Amino acid sequence: MNVITIFSIILFGIIIFLIIRALTKSFKFSAKNNKVQIDNNKVLEYKNLIDNNKSLKTTDKIRAFILILLLICVVIIIIVFLNKINPIFIIILTVILSIIYIVINAKYTKDFKISIVSEALKHYDANLSYNPSLGIPRNDYIYADFENFDRYTSEDLISGNILNCPFIMSDVKTEIVEKDNEGRTNYITVFSGVVAKINLNKNINSFIYIINNSLRLFDGKYKINIDNESFTQRYDTYSDNEVLTMRILTPNVTTSILDMENKTGIKFEIKISNDIIFFRFYTNDLFDAGQSTQKSAENLVYSIELIDDMKNIIASILEILQDAEV
Repeated sequence: MNVITIFSIILFGIIIFLIIRALTKSFKFSAKNNKVQIDNNKVLEYKNLIDNNKSLKTTDKIRAFILILLLICVVIIIIVFLNKINPIFIIILTVILSIIYIVINAKYTKDFKISIVSEALKHYDANLSYNPSLGIPRNDYIYADFENFDRYTSEDLISGNILNCPFIMSDVKTEIVEKDNEGRTNYITVFSGVVAKINLNKNINSFIYIINNSLRLFDGKYKINIDNESFTQRYDTYSDNEVLTMRILTPNVTTSILDMENKTGIKFEIKISNDIIFFRFYTNDLFDAGQSTQKSAENLVYSIELIDDMKNIIASILEILQDAEV
């Protein structure tokens, strides 16, 4: 097997990866939510918002055209291999198209976030703002005490107030450093997803940790048994204040938590630490641009509905805390 053949196989794999990644990114939310009744009026509203952005629409057309060319290149590569023809020309063309596609797709994603996501959030709540280059501060995440890590990155910050409580939400990635036998440094991802932080107007002077039991284990000595079988089948609850925890996790709150997971298909954790609530979602798909205007609009609806569901849970907790003695 010569160098050109090996290079062609590697390139073929990269192209297939790009195409599959592009297509599955569009359908990921739909696959999770195929049983959810989506608000078609909202989808249409956001679809019009995207379509009315001429710059974004032009970039999207170029992106789609290049993707089609890449698909054609894949077919040609297969034909070339079957006929044992020198594939150097199609390899060069494919490399150029792949680079162009990556650049154009990055531009589309950036423009989508700056123009469309910001506007969609304003439509939902004029109080919320969006900055793709900022994230939740490292010290805020450390305060939540989810895990130990060596490297921290955060971007796509949403900030404002929810129910008169300061609110921030962003993508977060944490990694630990490991060295292999040859002394090379490797970064191992510990968490990659979305984190939200809400400052409460009341300090519970305790911690309550609600975690999907398929994610990881916590110190069992703090485990609380909640009187809700449907909830305990999926979630474990830990706290150093059992009485307050039982008072906060009413059937209304636990049902809202289950409904949010059923609706989004996203696994998550909730941690109340003194006067702060943290939500941690195991997903990287919020506010992503899809490979079509329809899919992008649907992703916006799902993402904003997630914030709305989170808001409902917070509202229920705040209502209970108003009368609770802590």
